[in-house]
Amino acid sequence: MKLQEVNYQYKKSPEKALENLSLTFSKGKLNIILGENGAGKTTLFDLISGALKRPSGFFNMLPQEDICYQQQTFSIPMTLKGDDYVKLFLNTERKKETTAVEKMKNNLNDNDYEKLNRLRKMRMGDMSVGERRWLLVRTICLLDRKLHIFDEPTAGLDPNAREEVMRTINSMVDKDRYVLMSTHILHELENVDCDIFFINKGELIFQGSYQEFVAEDKDRNPNKAFQNLLVNKGASNHG
Repeated sequence: MKLQEVNYQYKKSPEKALENLSLTFSKGKLNIILGENGAGKTTLFDLISGALKRPSGFFNMLPQEDICYQQQTFSIPMTLKGDDYVKLFLNTERKKETTAVEKMKNNLNDNDYEKLNRLRKMRMGDMSVGERRWLLVRTICLLDRKLHIFDEPTAGLDPNAREEVMRTINSMVDKDRYVLMSTHILHELENVDCDIFFINKGELIFQGSYQEFVAEDKDRNPNKAFQNLLVNKGASNHG
């Protein structure tokens, strides 16, 4: 999948959400989109997924039936039980729900297996935000799609749940699937084979591996590297 000099501007907005943005995503690696809030990450995901009408400059895009997009916010009835929620998603696979649920159970450790059983009996409204997000991500990871997009999937999760979700997402990466993800928790990328695309005000200011990213700081601190890139390259792009 490739973007070549993509521009996008919302109606009534004085500035472009994306400006001359060129990216090439790869299969076999986790593609990470970084940037401040409002940098254009979600707009990019909305365009790639087809949630927004794409302008010119998008090449080799996939049809919507081959895409699974986990958005930051999602509206579901709070009276729905976790078990119904899992079935709702897994039934889109045109498979027997029990087969997919068994597959989900087989990929969980003991603690997460216990959590799944507990959450499937609860109403969504009785779960914490982190529990709902954990259930969502773990469920949609089972869907067989050629492109998975995760918009801040570990936001609001405790450290154990965050590590498990990252392990699951990383395990999805293969030569036949694109996996895109945004995050603000930079340390979780340390042991992940990924390509990083850093967007600032709709423009690309960095592209490279995690090791190249942390090299932007003398102490190899990812949070400081993030800040340094904003100050140095972000400022120069808009100077």
